[in-house]
Amino acid sequence: MPDQTGSEGNGSVNNRRRAGVAGLFTARIKSMLCVGCGECLAVCKYGVLRRTSDGKVEAKIGQKCLGCHKCIAVCRTKAIQILPGIGFSRTR
Repeated sequence: MPDQTGSEGNGSVNNRRRAGVAGLFTARIKSMLCVGCGECLAVCKYGVLRRTSDGKVEAKIGQKCLGCHKCIAVCRTKAIQILPGIGFSRTR
């Protein structure tokens, strides 16, 4: 159901967006655990993830993770972490 911003999703994410503090998270993809299924790509409506040349997934540099944790919920190998802090990284 749409919230006050007219979009569906996590209310706390929308509250942070309205307060001007969205994007204060770091998405970390553990490349050794990523199997390249793409489920996280399908659920990230903010476009912060992309497929790499080796078929795995990484976070795009310069994009803002809003901390909705939808990618974590669908990652069957637990390759994704959302941490406080601005920026993105891909670890081994």
